[in-house]
Amino acid sequence: MLKRLFLIATLALFPLLGMAQKSTPESTVKAFYTWYIAYPSSDWPLDDKKINEYVEPLAATQIRGLYQCGSEDCYYGHDYFTKTQDWDKDDWLKHMTISKPLFSGNKAIVTIQLGSRYALQEGARNHLIVILKKVGEKWMITDVAGANDRQQQK
Repeated sequence: MLKRLFLIATLALFPLLGMAQKSTPESTVKAFYTWYIAYPSSDWPLDDKKINEYVEPLAATQIRGLYQCGSEDCYYGHDYFTKTQDWDKDDWLKHMTISKPLFSGNKAIVTIQLGSRYALQEGARNHLIVILKKVGEKWMITDVAGANDRQQQK
């Protein structure tokens, strides 16, 4: 009788086990930017422990250091993860396009476009390159670059 109940319970729960989302570069980027963009502007997400679910801990520590170095070499002017000063939270959350990843060993590169193509405000659309690393079974963000960063440096 006990074996039969166990078998029924196992068969009933089996579909739920398959629903646990496997970590992919795309799912990590989507979950991170959904959380990050909606984060209250009065708080600093780099101090929230939830960032450790998406950003590799050493990278998060280094990014915090960029803002807290106290010298002229500090990271000023725009947000590290969005490469902008401002954004339209509602537009970006509704219009998020993530590419298929390019893989190289335990690393992946994903591009993300934030904002609608019909946004009226200049700079409302944002293109980013997100670099991820496989840490255990999870894909974690290690770096973010603006798609136009290389052109601006030339």
